[in-house]
Amino acid sequence: MRGHYRPHGRLHPLPCHRHNIFNVREGFRRKDDIPPPAIFDRPLPEGAAAGKNFTREEYDAALSEYYRLRGWDEEGIPTQEKLAELGLAELRVP
Repeated sequence: MRGHYRPHGRLHPLPCHRHNIFNVREGFRRKDDIPPPAIFDRPLPEGAAAGKNFTREEYDAALSEYYRLRGWDEEGIPTQEKLAELGLAELRVP
């Protein structure tokens, strides 16, 4: 588990979400959460997936699952439940 060590001996997960909360405040949404076009346009040169490339559909499905696992909505915004879990229940994100 990533986080900061706290004096009481527990890890705090907030640093894992800090960049996301900042980006949301600045207007960053799902439409902005995309890799460079080369990821989709060029086949992988080596490895088990050599000759294949990642499709936009595969990326979109993986991004949805990533957001779900993080406790974010489909736009990549932390849910109020996630904010409460992080001790940030008073924070309202647009």
